[in-house]
Amino acid sequence: MASEMLLQRACRGLALQARGIHVSAAASSAARTKKFQIYRWNPDKPNEKPTMQEYAVDLNKCGPMVLDALIKIKNEVDPTLTFRRSCREGICGSCSMNIGGVNTLACITKIDDNLSKPAKVYPLPHMYVVKDLVPDMNNFYEQYRSIQPWLQRKDESRKGSQQYLQSVEDRQKLDGLYECILCACCSTSCPSYWWNGNKYLGPAVLMQAYRWIIDSRDEVTAERLDRLKDPFSVYRCHTIMNCTRTCPKGLNPGKAIAEIKKLLAGISTKGTPGMDTTALQRHSCERPATGRDSCAVRTGKRKRSFCCVLSVRRHAFDKGTGNACLKKTKDGLSGYSKCYCNDLARTRTFPKKCSKQ
Repeated sequence: MASEMLLQRACRGLALQARGIHVSAAASSAARTKKFQIYRWNPDKPNEKPTMQEYAVDLNKCGPMVLDALIKIKNEVDPTLTFRRSCREGICGSCSMNIGGVNTLACITKIDDNLSKPAKVYPLPHMYVVKDLVPDMNNFYEQYRSIQPWLQRKDESRKGSQQYLQSVEDRQKLDGLYECILCACCSTSCPSYWWNGNKYLGPAVLMQAYRWIIDSRDEVTAERLDRLKDPFSVYRCHTIMNCTRTCPKGLNPGKAIAEIKKLLAGISTKGTPGMDTTALQRHSCERPATGRDSCAVRTGKRKRSFCCVLSVRRHAFDKGTGNACLKKTKDGLSGYSKCYCNDLARTRTFPKKCSKQ
């Protein structure tokens, strides 16, 4: 009997201990409740002023990012909450908004662990609001359209069937420019853009303008600069540098604007391309930008084309596979030779002949 009583007491103690752990876990879960104050405005009720609506989110049942909390609120609490989102990886720029006073992307912004302080979420500042956290981007995209953000050549008669060469050094000039995702975080953080948003193009658009101005393959640099010579398009930038501080991709729009000003003032020039950018036939083989020997092989359902480039260092090659498209020069097989190989429409055999350039 005594042993049975001791066993019952031990079991009761274990049960109480397990219950205590469960209670403490529940208390810990309750302590992880985070409050979000979110800007709300409904265009269907234009007479009502915008308000800040508060929501409580259990962080133990939510992802780590602000966008996770917004999705949880919309799915489980308030389906009328409106915001943009897409990739959830900081690539598309759809979920740009003002979080805690900083323009950023909700999908890559972690929720503040300070549970005593509510997280405040607003749409991008100084833009018309479509609804809740959705800003009107029409003016921004019209400004982007005005810079003609595409590669332009003076002779486009063979457009679509050729490629334009670019040296490694010229390609490196585009680093820090092409990564822009047009989220407008930088432009909407700029006081100059707040004051002159209808005339001043803003950091994001100007950085994209510089990206095409400096591209060695583009041939309308003078025309692009002429469109920026008015007093407002570029020169409303007063180097406040909010754009660089707030960019969620870590880019430097302020530097790009400074480079445009130098080009407009004649202090610097674009320079000549490091390689001849003349269009080549689409199956032409060149030494790759990586500097490695390669065989460019295009495969598809309907045709295959093979073109291999060999240097003097590669004396040994398998003739049986038809790897060689060689063009003899006065110096033998020195350097990398160009060749245009026949397309294979139906067979899987390698080409044996190459037409000269």
